Amino acid sequence: MSILRKLRRALPLFLITLLLLLSAGVLAQSDAQPGAPVPPDLPRIGERLDPSSVTIDMDALRQRPAGVAALSSDLYDLFTAWTASPAQGMELADERGLDLSGDRVAVMFIMVDSAAADAAIPAIEAAGGTITARYDRWIDALVPVLALDTLAQLPGVSQLRRIIEVFPLDEDASPRTDANPAPASERSQTGTYLTQGVAASNASAWHSAGITGSGITVAVFDSFKNYLTAQSLGELPPGARLTTYVSIDTTSSEHGTAVAEVVYDMAPGVNLILTSPTSVTNMAQRITDLANLPVGSRPRIITSSIGYLNAEPGDGTGAVSQAINYAVSQGVFFTQAAGNQALGNYGGTFNDTDGDGWHNFSGVNEINFLNDGFQVPAGYPISIVLRWNDWPVSDQDYDLYLFQCTTSCSIIASSENGQSGSQPPTEEIYGGAPATSYYGYAIAKYSATDNVVLDVMGYNLPDTLYRMADHSLIDAASGMNVFGVAALDVNDPYLLEDYSSQGPAMGLGGTLGTGNAQPRIGGFANVHTWAYDTLGYSFNGTSSATPHVAGAAALILQANPSYTPSDVKAFLEGRAVDMGAGGYDYVYGAGRLWLGSPPATATPTLIAPIGATTDATPTFTWTSVGGNAWYYLWVDGAGGHVLDQWYDGGLECSGATCSVTPDIALAGGSYQWYVQAWTSSGGYGTWSNAASFDLPVQVAIPVAPTGGSPETQPAFTWVGTTEVSWYYLWIEGPNGHVLDQWYDGWNICTGGVCSVTPVSLVGGTYQYWVQMWTAGNGYHPWTSGTLFSVQQPPAAPTQIEPTGTLNTGNPTFFWYPVPAGAWYYIWVSGPSGHVLDHWYPASSCPGGLCSVTPSLNLPNGAYQWWIQAWSNEGGYGTWSSGMSFTVNAASPGTGEVPPVVVPPVAVPPEEVLPEQPPAPEGAGG
Repeated sequence: MSILRKLRRALPLFLITLLLLLSAGVLAQSDAQPGAPVPPDLPRIGERLDPSSVTIDMDALRQRPAGVAALSSDLYDLFTAWTASPAQGMELADERGLDLSGDRVAVMFIMVDSAAADAAIPAIEAAGGTITARYDRWIDALVPVLALDTLAQLPGVSQLRRIIEVFPLDEDASPRTDANPAPASERSQTGTYLTQGVAASNASAWHSAGITGSGITVAVFDSFKNYLTAQSLGELPPGARLTTYVSIDTTSSEHGTAVAEVVYDMAPGVNLILTSPTSVTNMAQRITDLANLPVGSRPRIITSSIGYLNAEPGDGTGAVSQAINYAVSQGVFFTQAAGNQALGNYGGTFNDTDGDGWHNFSGVNEINFLNDGFQVPAGYPISIVLRWNDWPVSDQDYDLYLFQCTTSCSIIASSENGQSGSQPPTEEIYGGAPATSYYGYAIAKYSATDNVVLDVMGYNLPDTLYRMADHSLIDAASGMNVFGVAALDVNDPYLLEDYSSQGPAMGLGGTLGTGNAQPRIGGFANVHTWAYDTLGYSFNGTSSATPHVAGAAALILQANPSYTPSDVKAFLEGRAVDMGAGGYDYVYGAGRLWLGSPPATATPTLIAPIGATTDATPTFTWTSVGGNAWYYLWVDGAGGHVLDQWYDGGLECSGATCSVTPDIALAGGSYQWYVQAWTSSGGYGTWSNAASFDLPVQVAIPVAPTGGSPETQPAFTWVGTTEVSWYYLWIEGPNGHVLDQWYDGWNICTGGVCSVTPVSLVGGTYQYWVQMWTAGNGYHPWTSGTLFSVQQPPAAPTQIEPTGTLNTGNPTFFWYPVPAGAWYYIWVSGPSGHVLDHWYPASSCPGGLCSVTPSLNLPNGAYQWWIQAWSNEGGYGTWSSGMSFTVNAASPGTGEVPPVVVPPVAVPPEEVLPEQPPAPEGAGG
């Protein structure tokens, strides 16, 4: 089990018990369910430590192993322990939270570029590794522990490190004591449990106006324990409106189930896709794959309440940020939890005022104590990650250490990765508190010439003594195209949660400068969900705030189907209620989520076309909303967007209906269309529900050639269309591809019948296809393949050898194959007459050269041989001329003239026909 799953499961079990039993001084096993949120603030145990009272000879404690340059220190330690004994290795892996599967460990290869990653994959697999994810220059794999040192030295490896997992962004949550206040009218749509954010955002008014997110798909990245139960209770969408993508985690946490509930509460009409990325690499891969789905299947929104640490500089330039940028370019709106790091984040320039090589956090204090300087209880999981501004690879070498202090302090864990100029500037420690005591971390300069900018975070890291709220965004929330979300308490309206990560993003390369402006808005925390209410907790954190925004975006997109991600962003920020400093700020973004009033103009009802139609230039008809209205017609086809056009109702409407006939000619296929009304009094109305219609698909009809023909230069004829068009003719023959050529219908067609005579053909079986292209409609489907054969006897094969004098009586016969030749008949005569006559199949001719070695033992003398081909279509070909050879230079014999041969007893096998050709690049002459 991975360290983050251990942390996820261990925190609730440990802390719920701790809260109950701490006053009695007893720690016991809890029966609380794994996956419950973290209870309130870690208890302050003992007296608060005065950092200035701690004096330590810290240099005497550092013992850095030699290691392998590109191998992270924790993997080097695992390799060393496993080499001593697998039992030692497994014990160390458990202590460090390394993810083992038998004798293999989950790792991440950070390569110098994508080409190096391509080259490394075969070597990884040859060493017994299995690739589990790949994105650009990042590779995840399960590899044998004993191969770590070898794999770390592959060409192009920047670093071989533990896998960078993604984790749910939980935060302390108070036990729920209030009753569920949701009105019955709202609960009936999405189950019994309803987030208070529906009312707080005014989404309920949009629901009453019929805007529920219908037809909008939202993808949720998270873990989904008990999601099927939630669906069965009506807390998640029914049936096919809830699907999964690739794989989902249904065991580690209810976190994503609660996230999905909030989206569904906010937008009861949405479709949901659930997916669980396993790592940073896999998250980037899945974002890109979802963005590449066909338009009709692609989610309009992706929402993520998960995060990761130490994969990038914090400036929005890592793998996931790249993938998000691509998804947004494809029309996907991406909401991301800003993170819960404000109380456990530290940033500052390396400062060694006393010259001992250790960073001074404040004055002479060189340890940043956890839990605000109070003791941390035994068993509490601790994760700490360090990065600095020297990306992507660094020669500034710093190390990270975890201290335990009682009357004195000692190092109990360390991260001592090498940074020699080809490794990323990161260190990380995962472990647990071995006893109730004081714990803190320290940073040492191993070998560096620059005083770098240090940035330290951790997963559920207890409040640190020295911290800063700004620049505390979780990775993935720092990108320029992310819509980051801060957390506001819905029950104390609307106080900022003190843990809520604040911007800006790190400056370019990881400095403390002003980077991307995040978060963008504040959502709601401490809300009701079935997944957490049944465990006795509200759903908290920026994790709960973010799906409120995703659900709001679904309502906006239903009301405005043509909106781009930039349009949705502008709408949300334009209606947000300003909080904090006037205007945008790095704490609340544009302010608190508020949808305002729903569109007031009435919604048209679509009348025609609906269902099957044969009209390629259809008339669109809908009901009038009255008044001096304008109407926006939107049409989408299987190949993408077809039309968006405003029409003046004063010109196009008569009585209760409006009709327009756009200047378009539609190709065959399925279409959807919508209409939105606008009035000067009510503004934009809600988009109508979609109406669908189908046109028969136009396909060219092949006429000739078909069947068998003696013609070697046939005319290819088909029935096309009388429209301006082009035609693509594709021919495959017995020797492979023959022709692919565009023809202008203006030159080759008369009355819709088209004909060309493009090539001369040899005997054999052929297949051809025709594709039509028309202006305004693009490519039409290919015809089915049409078979025909040219019934010409095959040519005489060209002999190669044997010829001349041979020193063997068992010669090999060589010749060149002929087009369509299916069988070959060899005849040999010698000094005593007929020696051999035998049929050989075309399989004797691999790679364009035929050869056979009959079982012969020819006596010395002169010989002559001939060869004849036979084809399925043309029958027997002509004989070759005779070729002579001599065995052991004996006197040549008279030879014989080959007789007329009898066809082979076995019918030669039929030729395998080619598959349909691929679609062409485009139309041309």
